[in-house]
Amino acid sequence: MKKNKIYIGGGFSEDQLLWIFPIISNYFSNSNQNVIFLENKLSKTFSKSLVFKKYLKNFKLIQQDNLFFFKSNIIKYFLLLIKYFPNIFFFVFFINRNSILKNKDQWNNVQFYHSFWDTSLKLCEDGQLEPNFFNKFIAILRCYAAIDLAKKIYKQDIKTVFLGHTVYSNRALFAYLRSRKIKIFTQAAYNLHIQPKLRDNSWLNISNDKLALVKKKIKINKINDYFIRRNKGKGNYYDSENALKGVKRDDDLKDFNTIFLHVFRDSPFNLIEKNRIFVDYFDWIIKTLKILKNSNEKWIIRCHPSHKRWGENQSITLKKIISVALEKSSLPSNIIIDEGLYSNLFLIKNSKKIVTFNGTVQLEAACFGKKAITVVSNFKNLNLKIDICPKNLAEYKKILLNKNHKYANFSKLNSNQILNSKYLLYIIENIHYLKKDLNASEIYKDDSEKLKKLNFKNIMLNIKTNEEFFKKNSIYLKNGGTHTISKNFIDNFIDHENSKI
Repeated sequence: MKKNKIYIGGGFSEDQLLWIFPIISNYFSNSNQNVIFLENKLSKTFSKSLVFKKYLKNFKLIQQDNLFFFKSNIIKYFLLLIKYFPNIFFFVFFINRNSILKNKDQWNNVQFYHSFWDTSLKLCEDGQLEPNFFNKFIAILRCYAAIDLAKKIYKQDIKTVFLGHTVYSNRALFAYLRSRKIKIFTQAAYNLHIQPKLRDNSWLNISNDKLALVKKKIKINKINDYFIRRNKGKGNYYDSENALKGVKRDDDLKDFNTIFLHVFRDSPFNLIEKNRIFVDYFDWIIKTLKILKNSNEKWIIRCHPSHKRWGENQSITLKKIISVALEKSSLPSNIIIDEGLYSNLFLIKNSKKIVTFNGTVQLEAACFGKKAITVVSNFKNLNLKIDICPKNLAEYKKILLNKNHKYANFSKLNSNQILNSKYLLYIIENIHYLKKDLNASEIYKDDSEKLKKLNFKNIMLNIKTNEEFFKKNSIYLKNGGTHTISKNFIDNFIDHENSKI
């Protein structure tokens, strides 16, 4: 019987492993010679859990450290420094923001440069707009450590890899393994999805085939009903619920535009669009403010509703951005920073222009019949034309400074585009998103250990009732499914996939 070698790492937390392991166990149920190379040692709490006893009984667990001759991180990093010193020196002293979108035709370079820059930015402090030499030194070491690990994984003849995410230094590991044709599944937002070799997949990615199937299976009134409930704070996604907090109506605020911020040091690179016009969130806001100082219209800069849970103080960073972009400490009177006074719902419904880098705001705006101005379009593969994604900085500037009454003429969506947008939102938050089935909660970088332990407990309590659900998802993924599917819809997707086989 064939032995399956599997690697599980890339930042999985134990509450995530609670539902990942059952799917993996069922996926490899045809063999009792399964070996898992595991990034981190499991805690005693996990080792006593039902998941460990039931789903890992036919797996031999080997710690990732056993892939290396030296177990000490100090020694490993010292050896990396010697091995890659010329490259490390080059990245620390010569690679900056202007370097990241160069060499677009070299796939490996695009992946590695983004990994390096992503990791460097994460290491920055509030108010720091560019990584310093120390940030870049630590970042490049971590990226080469990821490459070194990827080479060890490949030499072990591991055929299947499960990663907790695809950003920061993980992007380097991810890219190397993809180039070696290893099957890779990644996780985000309580969704497990397979990764093609040269095209990034995410929990937001929806194919035309999937959209057509959902439109066939789910009636319009159910889609509209969810959208109404979501706008009352009863949706399935925490960020959308949290964003509803604040003033629902303000008759004094009229004729305004809104820029929706992301968490600055959170990664925008789970999907890499190499032809985008801005490198990162910092670059985007700095250049946007330089444009808006020439605007006579009212603009609101909306802070991300979860930035504090992520561990970022956006007001500190915004103050620094303002001083750099405008060369003074205060904003013009027509630009306002909103740290939570207004709800996202109010801003989206009433804004003339909506600007965002990527994310769900572009889809939420489309559901209200408005094309958001985006840097990266999440749904361009569907060719629905539900947002405006400028091709260059000059076009972006022209659109931002276009008078609102003129902008309205080409930014409105028709009824079919609006309906498709609502279907996409429904798929993301009800079909791709397993949170409700798992009895789970969103966990952010700066959340307390108490909240993380509670999430672990809540998922654990639901494991037994989800046994068939896990099994069905593993069958679906084995038969060609691209994403795990929620409990109410998995049978439809299994039947659809089987009909194509």
